[in-house]
Parts: sequence; C-alpha cells; structure tokens
Amino acid sequence: LAAEQARLLERQHQLGDSVVGLSLSSTVLDCIRRGMDDEAEAFATDFGLKDKVYRKIQLRGLSARKAWGRIRDLASQQSVRSVLDDADFADACIAGGQLEEAQRYARQLDDRHERKASLLLSLNLFEEAMEAAFLIGDTGALEAVRKRKPELQVAVQDRIEQLLKNGPRLRTRASGARDRPDILNAAKGCAQQ
Repeated sequence: LAAEQARLLERQHQLGDSVVGLSLSSTVLDCIRRGMDDEAEAFATDFGLKDKVYRKIQLRGLSARKAWGRIRDLASQQSVRSVLDDADFADACIAGGQLEEAQRYARQLDDRHERKASLLLSLNLFEEAMEAAFLIGDTGALEAVRKRKPELQVAVQDRIEQLLKNGPRLRTRASGARDRPDILNAAKGCAQQ
C-alpha cells in the first residue's frame, strides 16, 4: 500500500503541485476537468480504478467542464452503457445545468427504473413524474408531486386510489399494493388535504 501511494505521489508530481496529495479519484476528476482526458484514463488504468467508478468520475468531470458533445458520445458507447445508465447521464446534465438534455435522458429510462419519477420531478415534469411513480407504485414520489404541484391533488389522489384497488402496473417488488402500508398512509394523507 505504501509503495502504491508513493507511486501515485510520483505521478501526481509529474502533473503539477495542484494534484499532489489528492486521492486517485480526485486526481482523475481534476485531470478530466482540465481537459486532460488521456492522463485521467492513464491514471485510472495504471492504478486499477474500476471501470464503473472511472466512468462516473469521467461523467462528473465532463459535466463540470460543460463538454456536452463528449457526454453524448459517451452515452452512445456500448462499453460505457454497460456500467452507466440514462439516470447517470441525467444526473450529470442536471449538475451542469443542461436541463433539456437531462429531460431527454430521464424520459429514456425504462418505466420500471426506480429513479425515473424522482428525476422527472427534479426537472419539474410533474405530470410525467406522477405517471412514472404510479406505474411502479411509488407513493413517496406521488406525495412529492402533490406537495410541489398542488393543482395535481385530485389526480394524485386518483392514482393512489387506483394503487389501493389494483396495485402498481409494473411490479418492482414482490408485494402487492394492498399489502403496503405506505400506500394506505399516502391515501389518508391526500384525503386529509
């Protein structure tokens, strides 16, 4: 471990004082933010950084430098898609303020994806978030839609009642909606509003 740390410090000195003493992940992120993509990849490879970790760092760094074309290129690469999904790309776009691009990635998520509703909600796509939450029976997201967009109170109440009656359309868990106290509590909360 000490030898590996010494080797990292030596390589960091070659890049400059600004990265000396940083962790491997922070060094890679700094390289990507400064446009030193080849150096970042060399660090990741030479020090055995797992591909998923490297790709997430890469995405953060590209977002920080607003390299949207490069992010689109990454999103089209099968090797990258094997470790990152549309939610990761949406998060990076949100972090960088590229909300239209984030909407595209969020909408591309499979309806069963547990983060689809929360991403749509964070993008103020309330009706879409409500439908995504309803499909998988996510009453927490339905409640969040109701709180952030009170005009949808009746629609949210209707979705919760449908969940109580029929359960979620797409099952991500083994239990049915009628057996879930979170749905019952959400229905009571909506009724009291």
